[in-house]
Amino acid sequence: MFPMSSLQVAEKVLSEISGANVEVEKLDSLVRRAIVAASAVPDLRDLYNGMPSVIESKLMPFQRDGVRFMLQHGGRVLLADEMGLGKTLQAIAVTSCIRESWPVLVLAPSSLRLHWASMIHQWLNIPPSDILVVLSQLSGSNRGGFKIIQSNAKEAIHLDGLFNIISYDMVSKLHNTLMASEFKVEEENFQYEIMRSKNYCIKRLQNGVWMYLLGEETEEGYGYGCGMSRRIKHSGRLEVMAGDKAASFCGMHKVFQTSPSSFTLTFSDCDGIIIADESHFLKNAQAKRTSSSIPVLQKAQYVILLSGTPALSRPIELFKQLEALYPAVYNNIHYYGNRYCKGGIFGAYQGASNHEELHNLMKATLMIRRLKKEVLSELPVKRRQQVFLDLAEKDMKPINALFRELEVVKNRIKDCKSQEEVESLKFTQKNIINKIYNESAEAKIPAVQDYLGTVIEVLKMAEESISLRCESFMIGRLQVSNICTPSGHDQFDTPISSCKSTWTKKVSCIRIDGGTPASSRQSLVTDFQERDDIRAAVLSIKAGGVGLTLTAASTVIFAELSWTPGDIIQAEDRAHRIGQLSSVNIYYLLANDTVDDIIWDVVQSKLENLGQMLDGHDTTLQVSLNQPHASPAKQKTLYSFLKRCHSSTDGKLNDSSDLQHPRVKYPKN
Repeated sequence: MFPMSSLQVAEKVLSEISGANVEVEKLDSLVRRAIVAASAVPDLRDLYNGMPSVIESKLMPFQRDGVRFMLQHGGRVLLADEMGLGKTLQAIAVTSCIRESWPVLVLAPSSLRLHWASMIHQWLNIPPSDILVVLSQLSGSNRGGFKIIQSNAKEAIHLDGLFNIISYDMVSKLHNTLMASEFKVEEENFQYEIMRSKNYCIKRLQNGVWMYLLGEETEEGYGYGCGMSRRIKHSGRLEVMAGDKAASFCGMHKVFQTSPSSFTLTFSDCDGIIIADESHFLKNAQAKRTSSSIPVLQKAQYVILLSGTPALSRPIELFKQLEALYPAVYNNIHYYGNRYCKGGIFGAYQGASNHEELHNLMKATLMIRRLKKEVLSELPVKRRQQVFLDLAEKDMKPINALFRELEVVKNRIKDCKSQEEVESLKFTQKNIINKIYNESAEAKIPAVQDYLGTVIEVLKMAEESISLRCESFMIGRLQVSNICTPSGHDQFDTPISSCKSTWTKKVSCIRIDGGTPASSRQSLVTDFQERDDIRAAVLSIKAGGVGLTLTAASTVIFAELSWTPGDIIQAEDRAHRIGQLSSVNIYYLLANDTVDDIIWDVVQSKLENLGQMLDGHDTTLQVSLNQPHASPAKQKTLYSFLKRCHSSTDGKLNDSSDLQHPRVKYPKN
């Protein structure tokens, strides 16, 4: 092995060896450029020690390696770990190491925007008001307190959060903002117009981030700059020094000061950090979201691309992601296509060639990828995660009205003096909760379908890749997803029907609910377990929660919750049982200010009682905590209770009739 800088010397020495026939096969010019470019990026591994201990202590060994890799490669990387290995957490961990380069822009599928906001708040403990989320419509459920901006608002959108989360489709609408070339510093009586240039650079100081322009002069002959102080470190506000308070800075340069409240840093003012989740969304070079996103990614100082399937079916789909990371290297799609895609006809590069070279090149310069089977010894047997959905304001109106009605009844119960009236009001209370249950199920349908649509896209990509996986170096088939949709009453099947309809439009799946004949259930299970073309199982928690073996699935998604914790554990264990060869990832799709708040709280109480009975036994189910801070609903997470429950818990512990005084979290008026 020798450094790239010594390549020419090595070639010359080898070619001059006498008595031996030495053939020197020169590296392809693209490969050489890629290696040189990657060698020039700064090694930031020393910043790893700046990661908060609350995050570092929760990382598994392979995740720590992933964070170090991303820092070592200058923060411009493709994290291609297989689905379920914690790419989101690793990306957040990297941003915690380079806090001085905040703010951060997160590009994500629309269904995952609030999920990202929740994860950022929980892991980094950032005030929700400093996390900005751009939504297509006002969210009707935002207990997290995040700063929500409507994308179709008439006013200009300013991405002034410490973390700014938008969908890929929103990039084209915000393209001018993201690529802005100027910003303003305003005070009550005057304003400065500051133009940016290519000579822009950042000076890092202990008390924050000072930014200044080199080679730019104002009419007064001073260079402008701005800095962030500790006391306003998390607010996104900065100070600009001016007038008689001008101070010498970096030799020739001077900075100006105004009131901190008069200046707000927007993302476009700082070439900071961008995380692109599910970066395979950028595979199509002709798509508007791709053409809008790539320039934004290229101008950022740090870019972290996340995708478990970055190449969907052919190497050409990698090109735009590579171009985003190293535009000076991957600047000719035709050269890339001819070398790695077997050439093409009329610019359509559908083939694959030189797979091993491209794979090794990416691993050496910009990509890290681990499969579940490679790190299985480090994974917990079950990994649970909350996914917070964004519900439309119009869908939340009837639920909010019912919560207000419930609050009135609750207050009346407190003031009651007769037992008869108390019992009557409790009956009314239960009826209202049942209405909230039904309305919540209806309100969650669009958001659940949106989330499943994202999952479907991943599954479809895996389907398309099956026939080509021997040719492609990055394509691994995803495990089948098991969608558990627990309807409290099987006859109320709107949610399960919507899930089924969403899946059947794109992939083959089975459905088992209360209406499925007993004689047909086993054949459906057999099909799910043995047929490669069936990608999902849509289940009612009552009908599908007991007696079924669905170990072909390693992913379980709960679209709704059950009142009975035993039912939840049983449903999880359809996949987590003897015969399962992988870690099982479990996702709970939750919406704040809905019935999920009530059920979650009731399940917690019941599981706490169950855990007290099971504590001290060797068979206690241990589940790693995945969220160090309180959820946006400000409730204890389910994990702390589930970790005490034996995975083979049978039957019901209690039913909803045990509900007396649910600890309801009421929405703000």
